[in-house]
Amino acid sequence: MDYKIKNKKRERSSDDDDENSSGNEKIVNKKQHKIETITKPTKPLSTLAVSTGCNKNQKLTDIITELSIFEKNKGLQHKYSAYRKAAQSIRAHPKEITSGIEAQKLDGVGKKIAKKIQEIIDTGELKKLNNQLKDETLTSIGEISKVSGIGPKAAQKFYDEGIKSIKDLWKIKDRLTHHQQIGLKYFNEIEQKVPRNEIEQFEELVRQALLKIDKKIIYETCGSYRRGLPSSGDVDILLSHPNYTLKMKDKKETFHIVEKLVDSLKKSGIIIDDLSLGPFKYMGICKLPSNIKLDNIDCKKEKNDHYSDNDDDEKEEEGNDNDDDDDDDCSTKKINSNNEEDATSDGEEFEDDSDATEPEDESKRLPPKKILKKKTLKLEKENIKKPKTTTKTTTSSKNSENNNNNNNNNKTINNNNNNFNTHIARRIDFKLIPIESYYFGLLHNTGSDEFNRQMRAIALSKGYTLSEYSINKFSKESGKDDQIIPVNSEEEIFKIIGMKYYPPQERKL
Repeated sequence: MDYKIKNKKRERSSDDDDENSSGNEKIVNKKQHKIETITKPTKPLSTLAVSTGCNKNQKLTDIITELSIFEKNKGLQHKYSAYRKAAQSIRAHPKEITSGIEAQKLDGVGKKIAKKIQEIIDTGELKKLNNQLKDETLTSIGEISKVSGIGPKAAQKFYDEGIKSIKDLWKIKDRLTHHQQIGLKYFNEIEQKVPRNEIEQFEELVRQALLKIDKKIIYETCGSYRRGLPSSGDVDILLSHPNYTLKMKDKKETFHIVEKLVDSLKKSGIIIDDLSLGPFKYMGICKLPSNIKLDNIDCKKEKNDHYSDNDDDEKEEEGNDNDDDDDDDCSTKKINSNNEEDATSDGEEFEDDSDATEPEDESKRLPPKKILKKKTLKLEKENIKKPKTTTKTTTSSKNSENNNNNNNNNKTINNNNNNFNTHIARRIDFKLIPIESYYFGLLHNTGSDEFNRQMRAIALSKGYTLSEYSINKFSKESGKDDQIIPVNSEEEIFKIIGMKYYPPQERKL
């Protein structure tokens, strides 16, 4: 099975040197194919533990996460990434942290962040964050940039025009892009995290719709859900089909699964608004039908963190910063095949153009047919397979918009059965990926984004380029990627680069 592939886009940004690193290792620069030196810290990897589902250090993670968002809104991407990684490590730690020294043993926590953790433990607060909270500009930009489709740059522009709050955004609604308008319309609802059992219900509704479209379709719910977290920011579903190949992707040949799925879910009243729709990727707003009953769980009021698992969200691209403040630990430490850490620069996601042909023996390379799995929906009345009339979606959407204006989003009248639909709007994404790329796409879209960065860095250090679509051996002689290497599982990808296999539940950097 020979696959030839062209490199379309290869980018990576440089991080600051890690103050605790020592030793050097050479990697291949994805953009210019040059050999660069990266530092290799001696501190062992310590935080790839399976989450217990209970954050023992909630106050620490809340404060550090909030600080990371302020840094992102200031355009300081390296500090944002450093704080975010520290918060993720602390969140995954199974025990309560009692000192900064203890925290410093965790991946992503250096001396300066450990000092801040000690301050939080001693005083219950962080002076630096308190100062940020007093800054009207930063707080306003932070609030505005929470709206889907509005990044820090756009938020800064709005602020300069006197738009300083969500309320102000409503006054200029007609000036906003379609994406921003929808993000504003459902702002209060999609700010809340999606409980795991609710995602399971969406997954089953999608399964039922796919069965009617094509029983050969393969799908998987990814993101933090696949990593085993109790709640997620949205519903991310990866799609593939035996007949959709890299060759078709390269030729930009249309494959209509995404459009058919979205159309089906709209007719069922499950998808209620669109953010963007293309032949291979969809982003939109969904809501469970009123006849599906969910168990009560305590995460409805949990707010979304405003960063993406896979750095693949709809926010505008962040600008480069030239901040010289060395107040924080801004390095990114990398996992290597010996369970040590490398401090390398972040590897940006890139796509590959392909001249690939279809697999010679496709049946041996197909992922499991998850489309055939069975689940039971918790229904109050009728079977969801035969929903009542669903032609009044637009009325429901208008009601939802009015409720958002009145800060009362949790009860929208359902015109089908005259009962109140207590479910709220959620974000949902679909992505179609070629069959040869299924396991690479599964790995990438499971995340976390930090885990993906580190794995790509390890691949580069071993002479491979790893993307959402393939893994290729890099040829130093030709300066180009060799043929892609086919795989039959995620485990094989880890094995190729000499890295220990981590199941999804342990990819929580």
